[in-house]
Amino acid sequence: MLLLIPGPVQTRPEVKAAMAQDIAPWDRDFQKVYARIRERIVGVAGGTPGVHATLPIQGAGHFVSEAALRTFVAPGAKVLIPMNGAYAQRMARLAREAGRVVVELALPDTRGATAADIMPVLDADPSIGTVAMVFNETGSGIVNDAEGIGRALHAAGKRLILDAVSAFGALPFLAPLAPAILAGRPFRVSREGLERLALHDLARAEKDELLPDFVAESGRLYREILFGRARLPAGAVRCPVLVVHGAADRLVPLRVARGLARRWRGELAIIPNHGHWLVAGSLAAIVLPVIGEWIDRAVPAA
Repeated sequence: MLLLIPGPVQTRPEVKAAMAQDIAPWDRDFQKVYARIRERIVGVAGGTPGVHATLPIQGAGHFVSEAALRTFVAPGAKVLIPMNGAYAQRMARLAREAGRVVVELALPDTRGATAADIMPVLDADPSIGTVAMVFNETGSGIVNDAEGIGRALHAAGKRLILDAVSAFGALPFLAPLAPAILAGRPFRVSREGLERLALHDLARAEKDELLPDFVAESGRLYREILFGRARLPAGAVRCPVLVVHGAADRLVPLRVARGLARRWRGELAIIPNHGHWLVAGSLAAIVLPVIGEWIDRAVPAA
């Protein structure tokens, strides 16, 4: 089971240090910070700048769920909610208290909801225009198939409201592959997943050129990368080390790159505005000078 817990959790020292400063949200100095946070959330969500937008709301997780229900579902309109956990029950209560008509889809709390569960209900009642569900139910640990359901709803012209409090930013598009990754088994990412996760910052033509060359990934290797458990002992590395990381990487968290650099006493170079596939030909003019400058400094001349 992949356990995703929103809190309370221990906060890292650098996060606590950042929180020690007084911030007034209405100050002009904070406007740039707020804008940067909104942009980064779009990236984490797999969105497209200029097409998608984010609106952070202060408060508990259900604040956002209630705001979305009241905003996107008209009073008296129907909303379908798959009921397979405690947070689904809370979402149904919030919708009813807001004057929306809740259509409950009873499901066991031992598996996630799929499009095969959702679409027959919508076909039977075309007046249902919205599905609201919880991505990950922390009480049971199940993960609903948000990507599959979202794709089916989009094709049917329906809306999805997704409560992703405990899943967002963890494995947003790799959730269906989590069992293989955690077990260390080979897995294959879909074309859509590759475009959203590994190649999202590349041009369409370059994506089309690269996609046919992808093969099954090592679940064991990705698990070790994801959790920062490098097997190579720190003492075994005696040469200079440079860790190059894309600031917009949606596969490997920045904390992992920092951990590798720290473990092997190396330097960390962060490439701004770019993601995971830093070996792309279109990025050579950006990445290679960074590496070349480091070699000039770190490697003694012959």
